[in-house]
Amino acid sequence: MAIYTKIFKSEVKSIERKFNLGKIISF
Repeated sequence: MAIYTKIFKSEVKSIERKFNLGKIISF
């Protein structure tokens, strides 16, 4: 379970990074 949460957190972070990059590019 701990491994799953680690993977999930890293996935969320990468998605957030992509979203922030998209916001920066669009503005």
